Amino acid sequence: MGKALALNLCKLMELLKGILSIFNRHQMAISKCLNHSLQKMVAHILNVVLKKKKDLIREKSCTESQVDSYSSLVLAEQMLFGACTVDRLLLSRLALTITNHIPLLYGESNELAKYYNKLLISSSLMENIQEATTCHFLYRERQILSIYLKHLMDCQSDLTRLQVNILYIFIVKRVGHNCFLTW
Repeated sequence: MGKALALNLCKLMELLKGILSIFNRHQMAISKCLNHSLQKMVAHILNVVLKKKKDLIREKSCTESQVDSYSSLVLAEQMLFGACTVDRLLLSRLALTITNHIPLLYGESNELAKYYNKLLISSSLMENIQEATTCHFLYRERQILSIYLKHLMDCQSDLTRLQVNILYIFIVKRVGHNCFLTW
């Protein structure tokens, strides 16, 4: 592996760890804004579910499919009233797909799918960021780190950068290549 490629990979590692550090530093502010947007999206979905549930109750005829649709709407409502986790969102989405074969949610099904996709992405934001900023790919080849450390010592660059990177390197070396630790 060439020296330029190894240095660029290590600079990429620095940038990724910097992104993770900034996210961790501002996590409280991000979570407040994210919680507010999650509540608005869940409220919109609940509004549609409750409206369709009332429409289903108003109908005079009672068939088995309508009872199934009503029970799936109740399940979706109960799942949406709790914490906004991926499992609960998937269960409520599954419950609403049962009602999609009846002309109950035809008008709102695309809009609900859009809100559910946004909710799933938003609720798993921390896992997505940690997965995107893992640098375990750098530790498969030992020559990358030696080239990078030699370059940092030759250039006499910022030692705080070196300290953070060496700390991360030793944590990964001690725990193993498959770890997903953050510093």
